[in-house]
Amino acid sequence: MPHVKANINNRINALDSMRALSLIAITFRHFLTRYNYDSFEYAADGLVVRMDRLVEFADFHLFYGKAYAIFAFLFGYSLFLQQKSKGSGFQKYMAARLFLLLVFACFNSIFFPSGDILLLYAIVGLLILPVIRVRSRWLLFIALFFLLQPIEWIAMVTDLMTKGNPLSVVSSGALKHDLDTALKSVSVGEAIWLNLTKGQLSAFIWSLESGRLAQTIGLMLLGFYVGKKGFLLRLIAEGRAALRYLYIPLFIGIFCFSISHLMVGDSYQAQKLDIILSNWINLCVAALYVMIFVSFYEKTIAMYTAHLNAYGRMSLSNYLFQSLVGGILFAPFGFDLGDTLSSTYLVVVCFTMIVYQVIFSNIWLQQRNYGPAEYIWRRATSIFFQIKSGNRPIPDYNIKNI
Repeated sequence: MPHVKANINNRINALDSMRALSLIAITFRHFLTRYNYDSFEYAADGLVVRMDRLVEFADFHLFYGKAYAIFAFLFGYSLFLQQKSKGSGFQKYMAARLFLLLVFACFNSIFFPSGDILLLYAIVGLLILPVIRVRSRWLLFIALFFLLQPIEWIAMVTDLMTKGNPLSVVSSGALKHDLDTALKSVSVGEAIWLNLTKGQLSAFIWSLESGRLAQTIGLMLLGFYVGKKGFLLRLIAEGRAALRYLYIPLFIGIFCFSISHLMVGDSYQAQKLDIILSNWINLCVAALYVMIFVSFYEKTIAMYTAHLNAYGRMSLSNYLFQSLVGGILFAPFGFDLGDTLSSTYLVVVCFTMIVYQVIFSNIWLQQRNYGPAEYIWRRATSIFFQIKSGNRPIPDYNIKNI
């Protein structure tokens, strides 16, 4: 299809494909980390060990911090689509939607010993709701401010002034260690409670320590801004001509990578600067992925990712399902296979599960507009919104790809 005739449905399909690919990368990451359960084992066979190390190297350098960044950006873009759909009732409706996302986060955390990203998305979404009402220029400035990692810079300055770090009152590492130790000898009910409480707290503190909290705020605001200004759709319509913008993240990424390799020492400032530069490098690589994807989507990528669109549209359902599978495989109250399956074998297991999810998603959406979790989320939000606001029922907008 010529770029000038590309319609909005094709463009949203591109976003669904991108969301699907980022979710697949996140799922691979979860499997290779055994869903953060304290278990790991290399195979006895030398060839498999080398393959394990290659898989882990590729996962860390290609996906870690990049797939998450794309997904957070698309989450912000979805906020814009929701605003476009709901109009004046967006703020209250979205607040209800994000509060209910907390419920999904709690359910999902049952299978994670150190919390889950859905909690962070829900909290950040609620935090930025008042912010997205500002002018576009200020919205961009605020997004860039948080992407610059202000919390890490403040921590560095505070440490220099006070010779201590008052921001590290509780360590996520200590919480995670206590959690891993406790999970080895508790009942199923106690394990679930620990995951819901100490696990969620550990995850949130880790997001603060690693710079993920500030980066998530910036990415969601940036996604909303890009949707509002129509930049992403414009890049998709331009096709390969959009590759001219690649030099921006490429130059910044190379510069940050060079600086990071010049740093020496284990001081607190060096550690914080390493966090800042690592997040910037991951962000630049994620931007490169997005630009390359949208540039080649219509002419090349679309024909290979058409079956992934349904998987991306059912991202919440598929995310919850992969968490359930991970909990069954790796949790002490499940099969506890973290010390049994090597990384190479886990790739096979993960790929098999994803193929099943893609097939199921396509069959499900042939008859329905939404996935199971998406439908529950949408209906529960409408009911919750009507009860709290006393509004008349919200029209069922037929936007399949939000």
